[in-house]
Amino acid sequence: MKKLSVLLLAVALCACGAKAEVKKGTGEATYDNHGTEAKVTAEVTLEDGKIKEVKFDETYPDKETGEMSTKRTLGEKYDMKKASAIGKEWFEQVDYLQEKLVGTDGKIALDETGKATDEDLLTGCTINLTNLQAALDDAIANAK
Repeated sequence: MKKLSVLLLAVALCACGAKAEVKKGTGEATYDNHGTEAKVTAEVTLEDGKIKEVKFDETYPDKETGEMSTKRTLGEKYDMKKASAIGKEWFEQVDYLQEKLVGTDGKIALDETGKATDEDLLTGCTINLTNLQAALDDAIANAK
């Protein structure tokens, strides 16, 4: 009986020491943004097929300079808060989305306008997610 207990303990310790499969990938989606090609990027880390970490960004022309920048770089200057139904800037909504995607397979149910159908997700992210989903799908497919 003592040998069996030791064997079971050894098996349990080996199982606990098993390493998770971690893969990383990047992806992008492009679209026409009022005559300018915009690009959405996604960087994803998968652990055993689920999202461990994800980061989104999107190119956008700076209203002051006209130069292409990113929405994260623009931050508050992107000036979405006043048009947002939840009073949040783009980066705040995307940060919320990123948090909600951790532990999932990355599939977001969208309605015909590209917005999430999940009520919990809509409490913190009401933007169109079509291009973010496309970039995430690409990143997941590229994860190695």
